[in-house]
Amino acid sequence: MEVKQVIGILAIIGAILMIVGIFLSWVGFVGHDMTGWDMLTDYDDPDGAKQVMLKYAAVPLLIAGILTLVIFITNFIDSVKMPKFVPMISLIVTILALIFSIGALLGIKDMDDALLGSLDYGAGIFLCLVGTILAIIGPILALIKRENPVAAYESSFDSAASAVSSDDKE
Repeated sequence: MEVKQVIGILAIIGAILMIVGIFLSWVGFVGHDMTGWDMLTDYDDPDGAKQVMLKYAAVPLLIAGILTLVIFITNFIDSVKMPKFVPMISLIVTILALIFSIGALLGIKDMDDALLGSLDYGAGIFLCLVGTILAIIGPILALIKRENPVAAYESSFDSAASAVSSDDKE
């Protein structure tokens, strides 16, 4: 398996973790669990920046997850050529999602402190954090190489293959 495929697979796994994490429990209190989606739809009147990030974290996570998933799946199809600015957009949205995830986690911690440690942290928020980190790897490597996200190392493989074939001819 080539490095470009590993990068693509990591980004796809990260995108799936972000999307799934939104719908898993983020916080539990007295037998009632709230997911990231519940925070968006049911959490009323957030107080402070961390609480606002907690309420709205599902939006950038969902957008970043879907965008990353679409970009990396379509880049596995050889006939689809993505514009070079697409990895930059994906990276910006995913970094925004990471910031909101961290803010949401800090908001949960503030709620836990206010309730004297009686909240249970759910797996969903941590899956979102891991997913954003995995999804950031692909666009960063693509931008470093200034190529298509899935084809980030394609030119290095081509040059290595041509070097090997030229050595065989001698």
